[in-house]
Amino acid sequence: MRFELFLVMIFFLSILLICAELLWLYLLADNQEESKAKLNKKEARCRRILEAIICAPTQSAWECEINELVNLVDKDDSYMEILTDVFMESLEKYEEMSEKDKKIIGKIIEKVNPITYYENMIKENDVVKKCYACQRLAALGAANDIEGIRELLKSRNRQLRYAAGNSLAALGDKEGVEEFILGFQDDYKYSYRVINEVIDRYTGDLYEISKDLIEKGDSYLKATVIKSIGKYKIKELVPYVLECTNDTDINIKIAATKAMCFCAEKEHILTLIRLSKDQNWVVREFAVKALGNLNTDEAIEAVKQATQDEQWWVRQTAAESLIKMDYSLEHIESVIKGYDRYASEAVKYSLYKVLNMEEKNCT
Repeated sequence: MRFELFLVMIFFLSILLICAELLWLYLLADNQEESKAKLNKKEARCRRILEAIICAPTQSAWECEINELVNLVDKDDSYMEILTDVFMESLEKYEEMSEKDKKIIGKIIEKVNPITYYENMIKENDVVKKCYACQRLAALGAANDIEGIRELLKSRNRQLRYAAGNSLAALGDKEGVEEFILGFQDDYKYSYRVINEVIDRYTGDLYEISKDLIEKGDSYLKATVIKSIGKYKIKELVPYVLECTNDTDINIKIAATKAMCFCAEKEHILTLIRLSKDQNWVVREFAVKALGNLNTDEAIEAVKQATQDEQWWVRQTAAESLIKMDYSLEHIESVIKGYDRYASEAVKYSLYKVLNMEEKNCT
């Protein structure tokens, strides 16, 4: 009897706990909706004032409205966040603005002074706030704060160094970005992704920073940078990338061949044909992919031969390249009807994928 009573008590306690959890989730959701509604209300108010400033007939009228914005920011920091987003929107359309609107936006930014606000935030002890302030200063183009952000690269906190490095990249600071990347190049699991992100965000001269990183870094960093910059098709680096296809370090050789997929020209055909017969199958695969962008008889023949490669990935890439190159279908047909079953299957599979994709696009 006691055991049955105990089970009943456990059952009701479980029901109570579930109800309490549901109530907590409901209150949390309600609180989020309320906060969102308040934020939307504040944003609408800011935009109304900004519209009133731009439409104001006289300078004294729009200066009066600007002072109202300044008062809002002084009373509530959340208005600064909203206005910073609006400022960044305006900066993106700055070239399209009239001279009057440029003058007004400049005056608003001067009076509200978001840069000083985030400069003060970056001095706080809260790491999350420091990271956020780095991001905001970069978005506002605060070039005068580069030195201060560089100091954060000395922090032991990886998250803070990461935020500082990305902000310096957005500000186009070559020296700071190099210091950031060279500082963690030995951390292989971490560095590849970060180097790609930083180079994608970098607003300075990609050729100069890539050249420096390749010269100063170890073989791993060299390979990573070459892979990262390939898609940007930097003509000045092509001769160097071609030279790296002969490197004894296999990772550098693979990286250089991969980069050639983006910048290969007809004068590189002989090099790519040689690489399509390399001992390393990854090199062969990227060489065949690069040849797929060069629709010449020599390139087609080399890709056609690669459909018979012993590695599935190379055969498949060769088949995809051949389909892209052979508009007449003459070479595709000869491979499908040829004696090599694996080559035939690779081309059929790739052809099926292309046709299936086109059919989906049509529907």
